[in-house]
Amino acid sequence: MTLPELLIRWRERRDEWRRLGVIVDGAKLCDEFLGDLESMDASGEEVLTLVEAAMESGYSADHLGRLVRAGAIVNVGRANAPKIRRRDLPRKPGSLPNPSHDAIVTRTRIAASVLSLKHGRQDG
Repeated sequence: MTLPELLIRWRERRDEWRRLGVIVDGAKLCDEFLGDLESMDASGEEVLTLVEAAMESGYSADHLGRLVRAGAIVNVGRANAPKIRRRDLPRKPGSLPNPSHDAIVTRTRIAASVLSLKHGRQDG
């Protein structure tokens, strides 16, 4: 979950609960919110499993696992359950970022991706 998605989710909950006059258990509410926050690292960037990272980067989970083991990508998970920060993902040339994980795909971002591909750069 990205930070913009988290904000939308909790604002929608707040508005619905306000409308319904919901009374909640504070500890359970905090546990739910903290669980959402723990899915992100300290800088607010999402941490992905190898399978999620593979879908987004265009590389296979096996290849990404090899890169993590070789130290080319920082492992932010455990030794036997590696995870990768979205910002650390390599991008396969010719692939675009997965828009389902981006808050908004703008014309400017699409144009920048096309231009970077034309000039042989690999922008993430």
